[in-house]
Amino acid sequence: MLDQSCVLEVLNKYGNGVITGGAHSRKEMPAEGETCEMCIMELQSLARFVCTGESLEWGDSPVGTDVIGSVLRALNDAGWSSDEKRTDALLPLAGFTDSDCADGWIPRYVEQTVRQILPIALRYYGLEEEVRRCTNAADAADAADAAARAARAADAADAADAADATLTLSCRLLLEAVKG
Repeated sequence: MLDQSCVLEVLNKYGNGVITGGAHSRKEMPAEGETCEMCIMELQSLARFVCTGESLEWGDSPVGTDVIGSVLRALNDAGWSSDEKRTDALLPLAGFTDSDCADGWIPRYVEQTVRQILPIALRYYGLEEEVRRCTNAADAADAADAAARAARAADAADAADAADATLTLSCRLLLEAVKG
């Protein structure tokens, strides 16, 4: 895993101190003294080069991040209210590659997402029975069943937001899961 202080130094030096969402037009790493917008995965590409000398292709799919990268890209491009909130939540995850993640992190992340994040949205719609099912899920299979039931109930209730709190919690849960 990359040293967090080095990742932050790279973000401040090359990314104006913030992780940004969406696609970026830049096709190569910034040169010394240049700054640019970058997503979480572009930050990781650059930080791995600067902090370790590892030569990677610039982009949002650094080698060794197939699994964790897909989750981080989704969180990065979600509807944050500001780049600062996105940065605060995602920065602790910028140094993780698939091999850095603790064994079993995916089921832990999924279970905790169903138990902690889904109820936020469900309460918004007054779906207390689904909240109970999600928060009391015994294991990953039970969580999957509760999530499926909740999705059907929420679909019927019409969706809205609670974006930053939900996305920040998702990032915290992911960080806890990958650390083990």
